[in-house]
Amino acid sequence: AVVSTQSTGFTKIAFYIEQYSEDPPPKSREGRLSANDFLVISKVIEYVADKILGTAECPSPAPQDIAIYCNRQRLQPHLDLRTVKHTIWKSGSDLRLMYLVSQLSSSSSP
Repeated sequence: AVVSTQSTGFTKIAFYIEQYSEDPPPKSREGRLSANDFLVISKVIEYVADKILGTAECPSPAPQDIAIYCNRQRLQPHLDLRTVKHTIWKSGSDLRLMYLVSQLSSSSSP
């Protein structure tokens, strides 16, 4: 008899989302998130727009104005967390993503 060792559950990846900075982020467990490893970066962008940047007083920026980075490399929206962790982050520690908001489209002054 063949015994399957495959798990039926989804693999979760722990990650952080911080505002873009050239300095290394502080080692903190605050703001730690977890998601299925197949979550794509476009969903991370939506999360940043809605939950981090969007408030009742100030509408959130358009998703196309938000870029996500890992190890100073801009991530394409179609990449999933598993791909980012294993090909760009390349560390056993929790994945660290940074967001940067482009001011080009929102800076239209009369």
